[in-house]
Amino acid sequence: ARQLSPGKVVWAKVEGHEWWPAQVVRRRAVPREVGAPPGGPPSVMAYIPVVFFNARGIPGEVGERLDTREGILSAAARTLTAAATGGEADEAEFAGLPID
Repeated sequence: ARQLSPGKVVWAKVEGHEWWPAQVVRRRAVPREVGAPPGGPPSVMAYIPVVFFNARGIPGEVGERLDTREGILSAAARTLTAAATGGEADEAEFAGLPID
């Protein structure tokens, strides 16, 4: 069996959508608002949690290096620009993929 540990990039598909790149995440990284997978809380261990990539990568991912002054300023400027222009916040799309 293949190991699908957190951080692994995979192709994932959910009903009603095409195959799309996603990244395996830790179960605790999935917000409670997402809810339990089909079958309710008892079936959580039967699913692999993923977050789907969007056009800019993984939502919430930081592109700048935050260990440098320039990186911190760049990240702050990007965030402020998005807020000032009404830029849409990256909305993460999570799913639980069944283990075959």
